[in-house]
Amino acid sequence: MKPLLTPAIWILLVAILLHTGFVTLSAALITFALYGALIAGLLIAWKFHSSRIFFALLVLFLAERAISYFSSGHIAASGPGNTALAAVGLLLPMNFVFLSLVKEKGFTFPSVAPPSLFLFVQSVIVAVLCRPDSLEAPHRALHRAVISHPFSYTTLAAFTAAAVC
Repeated sequence: MKPLLTPAIWILLVAILLHTGFVTLSAALITFALYGALIAGLLIAWKFHSSRIFFALLVLFLAERAISYFSSGHIAASGPGNTALAAVGLLLPMNFVFLSLVKEKGFTFPSVAPPSLFLFVQSVIVAVLCRPDSLEAPHRALHRAVISHPFSYTTLAAFTAAAVC
């Protein structure tokens, strides 16, 4: 039981130190830690032939990059950042449910190709939805204004449905 609690104790200690302000981290260090944790997780998933964990980490990374890229550091009430946040809020739980239903087959081409294609298509859809407003037609801008507000409820419903599954 002790090996299971030790990482949690270290994470709690780091969270307390960061929350109290004793330690402040630079953005470069946080970015380095993000990429380091991602690469370590992907390598561990590859070592243990767990394609589901590999794709779950890849989904989290793609979601973080989409939100970070389209929001330019801060989420606005409207625009590409808000659209990216809404799209990720819907796609992230859907991807986790999809990955939990897929059988673990390791890293063979027939088992890796469908999720890879699925993630690629989703990335393209998010990129198209989050184009700047200057490239959009006026009717599309009106459509976006009409549907942009209920996304928070839709995102909440998607995460709730994923938790139930």
